[in-house]
Amino acid sequence: MRRPSCSGLCSWLAWLLAAGWAPLLGSATAADPASAPASLAVWDHSIDLRAGVGYKDNILFGSANHEGSPFEDTGLDLMLLRLSTSGTLFNFFLTGDDIRYFHAPDVDKEQTLLSQAQLKKDLGPDWKAALTVQYFYENQIYDASITETNFTAVQARGHNLSLGPALRRELGHHYWVELAGNGQRQWFAAPLESYWQGGPKLTVGRDLSQQSDLTLSYSWERRVYINFNEIALDETPIAGTTAAFWIQQAELAWHRNWDAQRHWRTVTRLIYLVNQDNGPGFFNYHEYRLVQQLRYQARPWQFEARAAVSRYEFDRQTVSLADLSTRHRTDATFSVRGERRLTRALRAFAEYAYERSVSNLAFDQYHVNQILGGLDWEF
Repeated sequence: MRRPSCSGLCSWLAWLLAAGWAPLLGSATAADPASAPASLAVWDHSIDLRAGVGYKDNILFGSANHEGSPFEDTGLDLMLLRLSTSGTLFNFFLTGDDIRYFHAPDVDKEQTLLSQAQLKKDLGPDWKAALTVQYFYENQIYDASITETNFTAVQARGHNLSLGPALRRELGHHYWVELAGNGQRQWFAAPLESYWQGGPKLTVGRDLSQQSDLTLSYSWERRVYINFNEIALDETPIAGTTAAFWIQQAELAWHRNWDAQRHWRTVTRLIYLVNQDNGPGFFNYHEYRLVQQLRYQARPWQFEARAAVSRYEFDRQTVSLADLSTRHRTDATFSVRGERRLTRALRAFAEYAYERSVSNLAFDQYHVNQILGGLDWEF
């Protein structure tokens, strides 16, 4: 499935925030504006407009019949950043994409819009607090077969609103701990189901040299559906019930800059997730995921690559009534993107993405190739 993209300054922010509380931003907020670099403004902003054309060979994630089409992609990235001598940092970003297919009988467009506002505050030499509000709109083809009874890709149309407070404590010797919360409301149009979801997350981290870090986190969340029944093992709804999930996730993450100039950066993530429902266990599964990201940046070039492998093992879902072996599935994704700055404001980019699903359910298997190239204008 396609997720919202982010280029330009938003990509820079994503890499910067991936390390948690970025030391660069922390030192800037503590500094006196008179002694700060002349290029660092109290308020800063960036706007990126992009347009490109591409081709996707399996828009509907079909296992047999592949519907492909060329498409045009237009997008916008907006970033607003405010630094304060009081130790307060505010940032806001918005990114959106509009994709129009030229020759796809079953789907004419896909659209996503993601916006996030975050306020960070130094509470003292060892304490920091943050509050994040996020909104996400999607109208896109989505493979929801892991947590829904739709075993084919569907057109997902919906809105998501989330709120996340966080409190961080410096422990000394480059160690820190953070307690965060997440609450979200998901609205989906049929055939997908709307829900509430929320819970706490605890992260322990160690800051390394060259603005790198190592983190270990654990989260526990509960998802409660609005109008979705528990599902029996024969895939039929159980009348008079309301489905709910308990979702636990543990993650080990390593963010590493490999040189003092930070030309090379990698992010490695190992994730283990357990999903349990409140019914007979139709949606109970274990997920094992490995994600590897690589970025190289040296003007006028920038290259990014990402690879991920996820293994899903279901506890009680079976292949069929005749075949009682439990369902399993492996997803693999790979993407690479390159861009070159042509002028101070204009960049050319090209990217390729591949996704493959392998399962012991025949209709649960597919592969997708996508290419895209275009121009990005920053002002």
